[in-house]
Amino acid sequence: MKINNLSFRIPFIISITFILCMFVIVLIITIVSSKSIEDTAIKGLRVAAKSYSDMIDLYFSEKRLVMDLYSKDPNLSRYLVNPTEENKLAAEASLKEFTREVADTEVFYNYSLVNFNANIILDSIGGKLLHINYGANSSDWTRFKETGYDFAGRDLIQPSSANPLNAICVIWKGVKDENGNVVGVLNSSINWMKFIADYIMPSQLGSTGSIAIIDKNKNIIAHNDTNKLYIYESNIIGTSAYERKPETIREREDEFFQYVLDNKEGILEYVDDNNVSEISLFNPINNTPWYLIVSYSQDEIYGDKNRLTKIVIVIALIMSFIICIIGRLIAKSIIKPLNIVVKEADNISNGYIINSDVTCGTRRDEIGNLMCSFYNMKEALTDAVNVVNVISAEAKNRAGEISSKNDKLHSETENNFDKMHTAFDITNNIGNSVSETANYANELIDIMKEANAYIDMADNSISEAADNSNSVSEVSNKIKDITKVIEHIAFQTNILALNASVEAARAGDNGRGFSVVANEVRNLAQNTSGSVKDISSLIEESQKRIELAAQSANKSKELFYDMKEKIEKTYSLLSNFTEALKLQKEGIDSISMHISDIEKSSKSNTKLAEDVSEISKELEELSINLEEAVSFFKLK
Repeated sequence: MKINNLSFRIPFIISITFILCMFVIVLIITIVSSKSIEDTAIKGLRVAAKSYSDMIDLYFSEKRLVMDLYSKDPNLSRYLVNPTEENKLAAEASLKEFTREVADTEVFYNYSLVNFNANIILDSIGGKLLHINYGANSSDWTRFKETGYDFAGRDLIQPSSANPLNAICVIWKGVKDENGNVVGVLNSSINWMKFIADYIMPSQLGSTGSIAIIDKNKNIIAHNDTNKLYIYESNIIGTSAYERKPETIREREDEFFQYVLDNKEGILEYVDDNNVSEISLFNPINNTPWYLIVSYSQDEIYGDKNRLTKIVIVIALIMSFIICIIGRLIAKSIIKPLNIVVKEADNISNGYIINSDVTCGTRRDEIGNLMCSFYNMKEALTDAVNVVNVISAEAKNRAGEISSKNDKLHSETENNFDKMHTAFDITNNIGNSVSETANYANELIDIMKEANAYIDMADNSISEAADNSNSVSEVSNKIKDITKVIEHIAFQTNILALNASVEAARAGDNGRGFSVVANEVRNLAQNTSGSVKDISSLIEESQKRIELAAQSANKSKELFYDMKEKIEKTYSLLSNFTEALKLQKEGIDSISMHISDIEKSSKSNTKLAEDVSEISKELEELSINLEEAVSFFKLK
């Protein structure tokens, strides 16, 4: 089977197309479904972690309520404030009473009082704990102080003094006096192993799930599998602390715990020391330096997703096999009629247009349409060959007629070309004359522009002179007013001098000198009055001449205004004349251009006539060749 044959390519392309489409659909479904399953699993993991976190918070809240209740006992605060023997006995009795009350619960071991130096100063078991000091500078005591001595516990789980393998968790609660001041601390030990047995070990987290609590030193202090508790992998230091054996530290687990301490809260996929792929969610526990870790194997978390993927792949393979079979059947129904058409096409290519197996059958699809079209094409080809035989003979005769008429057209075209060339030269001469006239008109327009500018300057000068004459006239009027004032002053001065002379005559010899002065003042006043009259007459004469000059300037201004209007009108007429010349020049240029185009067309027509003559000869040759080519087909 050749790979270029449609019998191979059609089923192959159909199969590949369907398989690719199915692969994309399957891939999308798988991704979406897997993501949904994964999100659901992670959500379930988060819900589980939240539930256990809330449970642990609730556990410590209950213990806090108990400690809060006992810390309010007045015997404790009285002893811490006033540590007399009497108060000591009362406080010790209260501590023992607390121990008896919770003995049945097996949760609290004992109670004691601690001072601010972190020393136990009184206990409920006969002074057995008085040697214990929690360290005033320790991180857990510091954290407790930062709460205002409200409520906290130790950072680490420690062994019980009665049974080192029975771990305890120490918790503290501040004791307040009647004024609300913290005066000491109530101390108690929680049975940590009972907490694990009651709350952690019963936890069922699927088939591979686990729950663990780690401290700040990366030690497992609680686990639903007690074999993984670090207290069973540690040495006991004295009776107060566990120290993990170095050989029990698992590398990958230790790296994961360090990741938890660094990130505080989150989710992580990793491979443990047993090469099991796990997914873990972790978050801090309130009021403690501990972290809750909930883990599952990835096989369990993603098991549904993996099963779905396998099922989808199997279904896809089965569908691909079915599609290949269907594609083969479809190809067979297409190829058979196509082979018939190919065979008939080979016959036509060899020149045999004869009857064959190709007919308009009963198929109504595209293949049936193809066979029917091929049949119609063969019939049309037969008719076309007959028509071509007739046309080729007619074309041969017409080609001779075209050649003779084309020669006549060539001669007339050359004659028209000569006439057009002469008309083109005449039009160019007219255009050049119009251009020169337009240039002269433009120069005259420029001269009129300059004359108009000079007239504007003269008009401005005359206007300025008229304005200055008016200003001088106004100043003359002001001077005239001033001379009147001076004349009035001289008149008054003359009267005063006359009065002074009269008074001097009355005074006799004593007023003789004053009389001489009065006479001189009177003479001066008379002279001033005469001068003022002369100035007034001169000013009046100047005013008359200024008014005449202003009238002459105004007449000159009117004359210049009329001259300017005539120049502007002349400028407008010249502008219109220039525009008309431009339009004439554009029209002449357009005529020249059209004549040039006609001249070029004439040249082209001459060339076309020559080409047509050549084509006519070629057409005659082609007609002969066409007759020879059509004779290839056998119609009988």
